Amino acid sequence: MSGGLKSLLKSGLMLWVVWLGACAYHADKGTMYQQLGEKQGITGVVDKLLVLIARDELLNKRFVDVDIPIFREHLIEQLCQVADGPCEYTGGTMSEVHRGLNISDAEFNRLVTHLREAMTQQQIPYVTQNRLLSTLAPMHSEVTYQ
Repeated sequence: MSGGLKSLLKSGLMLWVVWLGACAYHADKGTMYQQLGEKQGITGVVDKLLVLIARDELLNKRFVDVDIPIFREHLIEQLCQVADGPCEYTGGTMSEVHRGLNISDAEFNRLVTHLREAMTQQQIPYVTQNRLLSTLAPMHSEVTYQ
């Protein structure tokens, strides 16, 4: 193996080790609820998400008849609860809430994109974003095409 290739492989391995260490560092900084910034951080994410939804012509029409303050409170509760925080979700089941809306995969994915952007704006670590999204992912079938 040439010296240049060895050096490149060694550099790549070092970057991979540093990346894994960074992931472990973020993963070890408390519970998902703590990593999200607890209730204050989750509230910030939800507020940023609502702004992104309001600006999105595909999604904002879905919220015309929605009581936004109640939706906001339920979403904060839900994110707090799924992150193992001290909150209790008081809204309806995902199937109940979305029944008859026939939400498409495109709309669902757009909302997920906005949620990720809101978390990025709130400076939530990428690893924590993925943990939260993987916790929410099973709800896809309860939300879409109902």
